[in-house]
Amino acid sequence: GVSRLEHHIAKISSAQHAFTVSSGMACLDVITRILKPGCEVIAGDDLYGGTNRLLTYLRSHMGVTVHHVDTTVATSVLPHLNPGKTAMVLLESPTNPLLKIVDIAAISSMVKEKCPDAIIVVDNTMMSPYLQRPLEHGADVVYDSATKYLSGHHDLMAGVITCNRDDLAKVCLVNAYVCLL
Repeated sequence: GVSRLEHHIAKISSAQHAFTVSSGMACLDVITRILKPGCEVIAGDDLYGGTNRLLTYLRSHMGVTVHHVDTTVATSVLPHLNPGKTAMVLLESPTNPLLKIVDIAAISSMVKEKCPDAIIVVDNTMMSPYLQRPLEHGADVVYDSATKYLSGHHDLMAGVITCNRDDLAKVCLVNAYVCLL
């Protein structure tokens, strides 16, 4: 069943589904297990260091192509949108560490128009759902390192994943369970 924490996280995130895991990086690990060898990811050029390390691992060990672009210019994603290949667009806004602002709605709209099967993922750690709800701006999956601002006191280590699509919720739940094995 859904815990009270997950229920309340879903409510403040404008989400139908919320899952808690051990950390923000565990969130990203759960989400990127959707990727298959040969698929492509478009990601920002200013990302949290752990995110970059995971993307490098996926590139080196899973055969995933990763395109890093300046997501502060929404149209920078267009040359890399490859229907049938682009599986995920990974955004942060503001970015970490440079705090650059990304137009989540504009990028989501362009991606959905050209690559409707691609999943838009947003790391919302820097804002928390209190200040920004990316699902309201076209994101498919959002995650937060609850260790940071969502906790408020940095006295716990956790991560939360939110989404509105039942199919993605089911995949994330299965992937989170696999991570526990």
